[in-house]
Amino acid sequence: MPLVSKSFSDIITFSRGSNATYFDSAGVLKYAPNNLLLQSEDFSTTWTNANSVEQTDVAVAPDGTLTADLLQADSTITSSAREFRQNVNGNVSAVHTVSVFAKVKDGDFLGVSFRNQAAAANFCSAEFNLSTGAISVAANNGGNATGATASITPINNGWYRCSVSGIADTSGTQFTILLTGRTTSNNNSVAADTELIYVWGAQLNIGDLQSYYPTQATAYYGPRFDYNPSTLAAQGLLIEEQRTNITLYSTLAGAVAGLPGTAPTGWSATAVGTPTLALPTSIYGSSDQAIACSGTSGDRLYYQQTVNVVDGTTYTFSAYCEASSGSPGSVLSVINGTSTVTVISTTASNPAGGAGVRVQVVFSVVGTGTVNLRFGLGTTAPISVNSSFTLSRPQCEAGAFPTSYIPTTTTALTRAADVASVNTLSPWYNQAQGTFFCEFNTAATTFGANLWETQQTSTSAERIEIGVSSAGVFNPRVVSGGAATVSLTVSTYSFGTTGKIAFAIQPTNYAASFNSATPITSSDADAPTTQEILYLGCRNGNAVFLNGYLRRITYYPRRLSNAELVSITS
Repeated sequence: MPLVSKSFSDIITFSRGSNATYFDSAGVLKYAPNNLLLQSEDFSTTWTNANSVEQTDVAVAPDGTLTADLLQADSTITSSAREFRQNVNGNVSAVHTVSVFAKVKDGDFLGVSFRNQAAAANFCSAEFNLSTGAISVAANNGGNATGATASITPINNGWYRCSVSGIADTSGTQFTILLTGRTTSNNNSVAADTELIYVWGAQLNIGDLQSYYPTQATAYYGPRFDYNPSTLAAQGLLIEEQRTNITLYSTLAGAVAGLPGTAPTGWSATAVGTPTLALPTSIYGSSDQAIACSGTSGDRLYYQQTVNVVDGTTYTFSAYCEASSGSPGSVLSVINGTSTVTVISTTASNPAGGAGVRVQVVFSVVGTGTVNLRFGLGTTAPISVNSSFTLSRPQCEAGAFPTSYIPTTTTALTRAADVASVNTLSPWYNQAQGTFFCEFNTAATTFGANLWETQQTSTSAERIEIGVSSAGVFNPRVVSGGAATVSLTVSTYSFGTTGKIAFAIQPTNYAASFNSATPITSSDADAPTTQEILYLGCRNGNAVFLNGYLRRITYYPRRLSNAELVSITS
């Protein structure tokens, strides 16, 4: 077969059923790319017409396809606002951005606004002149809304991307998005049958304006190319299993500085001596509040929250912590509630100062009930040396290691699993032979994980995979009829380090090398020749997740030599 050179980034399909956080190249915590609106290019479906009708697929969109829709005034109404509307879930109290691509027809003006669905007087809005490319009515806040800003950017062929950002209200979880066509600035009165504006590519995303991501029946939640928040080094594509942060009010809002200060909302405070609470800028950016505690020998200041736990489950309680001086003692601890706590491991005692670390307590519980989570200065006993430290983003989750931060307020929140796949292997995949290469890293301390797997679409009983056992032992193998016909025990992986592994497949001629080691070989059975889908960082899209980073992946449509395997894993 001919050699096909193609970037995996061009053919990977990525999905996750919820939003998730990552650190960008500046070390700032952000949400992954997202579009919360549905049917972003089809205004005849999820969208509701308000005194208007739509004509679908009547103009060439900015991407060159005939997919742009026309907003037209309803012929039965002589004057009123003419709009497309959609209700969508979000976090009304956080910064969001509404954007849409628009082009003039007979109406020169586009109004864009988003509001709290339950309190329509609280909104952010602006108006755009699609003939001149100017913002004709500046961004404004209504009611409790704050921080409204607007932008308009020329695209091509008369199209503009218009956006409004801000915080629509101080509370609430659902928006109404409104796109309004006008013939006169700041005037919703439009004559019947007027063909107003072309629209395409609507988006609501958390945070500031992002690139456009199309949607159909479901929201879009994009991949996370994560960076180390301390060193700013690129870490790769983050693939994680589903996790839930059972800690409430993890953003630590509501704290009041002082001596000893006031606890954040959802937390109780205990103070001994004269410790001081301060509120610095949160570690690693974002709007989450940081807590800075300081005290002298004999002082103690900690905050506590009671959470529900399940008998026999292992949990990890973690937070981002930066010790600036002294020896603050245990900055995190887990105390018995109605359930009994057994600490398995901890890095939360006297953390090193410097750029900031994520400290953690791994623990198991006996009895379904409650435990008490504590963070602060000397959570288990008063400090013995004058000390200070800064902490943010507490998280407690079921599992033996921490995963990416999941912000919470009034309820526990779940981050869905990351699923990356290549759904069409033709024409680049060679069923007869080939070589898989993967460079990876993981934050997990123990796992059973797949780095790479091809299989039939309907079943994982016929598959080729590079897997790692819970003890960190590599086991590249071929599975046929649900049983392993080729199984290579290659090497032991040291968790938290970067590894490179290559697996060469050819009937009765298999080999695998890890980090330039002499290849382990096998002359066992033939390999499956009916592979249809590739999963990255998991098995079958729903199990054995990497919980770490894919840094580089390569496929060769031939069986590389043993010397080549050593070379590419060096």
